[in-house]
Amino acid sequence: MQNPWKAPDQSYLPDFIIIGGMKCGTTTLHHILNSHPKIYIPQSEIHFFDMDDEEEHPEFIFKNGNNIIRPNVEENPQAYWDWYKSYFEKANDNVKGEDTTGYFTSEKALKRISEQDKKIKLILSLRNPLSRTNSHYWHQVKAGRAKYSLIKTFKSNPDFLLKRSNYKKYIELLFKYFPKEQVHIVIFEEFLKEKERILKEILNFLELSFEDLPKEAIELHSNKAVMPRSVQLQLLKNRLAPVAGQWLYRKHFHPIKDKTPKKQLFDRLIHNTNTLINPLKESKTPKLDQESEAFLKNHFQKEFQGINDLIGKDLIGLWNI
Repeated sequence: MQNPWKAPDQSYLPDFIIIGGMKCGTTTLHHILNSHPKIYIPQSEIHFFDMDDEEEHPEFIFKNGNNIIRPNVEENPQAYWDWYKSYFEKANDNVKGEDTTGYFTSEKALKRISEQDKKIKLILSLRNPLSRTNSHYWHQVKAGRAKYSLIKTFKSNPDFLLKRSNYKKYIELLFKYFPKEQVHIVIFEEFLKEKERILKEILNFLELSFEDLPKEAIELHSNKAVMPRSVQLQLLKNRLAPVAGQWLYRKHFHPIKDKTPKKQLFDRLIHNTNTLINPLKESKTPKLDQESEAFLKNHFQKEFQGINDLIGKDLIGLWNI
């Protein structure tokens, strides 16, 4: 039986994928690389290879009355592969890239990418896990998924934020499916300090010239921090309508044909009302409080034992954990 997750035509598969990590500068990296005249990256995250990973993406499971609706490639492989292919129709002869940060922590995604005949290169960006976890929390607040304060979230549901910061276990998983020469790891803090050197290394990995990258692209910065006017009002909205943005994913997965249920419409009304009276404004992400910082340091000191040897770099020292 043919593997439905193997592309029927390998030619339109991306040449490289930015697989994560989430909140590690991947959006900025995406925009800089996409400024290269010989690179094409679709604007949005596609989530093709992890669309049915329910542990990673419970928001991709939709309810309509008593019906459960979810993306399912095995149901109609041709329709899903045609949908995936459509993202690269404008690539022409350029090197094709994809940017989906959920792939790093999804074994399903890594396995499926590794099973393609095409040797797809992977770019992984890592950031100080304390900073990443804090940034992730505020992202989840704005996305409608975090319902309580940071420390209360740690204590009640630690995996909600910590999972994507537990790099070591996922790097081990990554190297289970891919040889190290097929993976390029970027350290976010080094990228901020030495952009030209890091970008040269990335473009060399992709077998492209750094000299072709527009000089102004090097200074691009995306995802400037924004915060709701009232955090408490935002958290209240999240408790009332925790899946308010889920209708966006219904539209994203084109092969799914489904109407938004009435409950979703009610959530959307709450979401839109909150957006009107509690708008986002450009603001620095709040710093970790002392209790949260102590909690995280204790966690990562245990979690990251052996990570330096795994990637051949002193991350423990760099991140002071």
